[in-house]
Amino acid sequence: MVRRNDTGRIYGITFIDHNSKTVWNGSRLDKELSANTFNDYWNNNIKLEIKEPAVQPPKTSTSNDADLPAEEPHHLFDFLNTTEKHEDGLIEAFAVCYPKHRAMITRNRILLTNEEEKKRRL
Repeated sequence: MVRRNDTGRIYGITFIDHNSKTVWNGSRLDKELSANTFNDYWNNNIKLEIKEPAVQPPKTSTSNDADLPAEEPHHLFDFLNTTEKHEDGLIEAFAVCYPKHRAMITRNRILLTNEEEKKRRL
């Protein structure tokens, strides 16, 4: 979209991409896309030198993953690979760091399970 004043001078240019639904102000994109550049080109027939960018070879990314040996995750992350339902996952995650607490949580879980089974029987 080109904005002109009463004398025909271009004072604003906006680029609209209908596919991505984005709007770009020409002067914010690049100095060569500003309203003054288009005004000089269309109204004053001043042609700017268009500098073609030097052709650079395409950058290829190389991955060093093939060089790394396959490692097992640290045992602290074992809770991620279980299929059990963890209602108190955060507590259990930290309990892995403290074996004494892990035993206590396991015992409490067994007690809760037993209580739930008793309630179902009644």
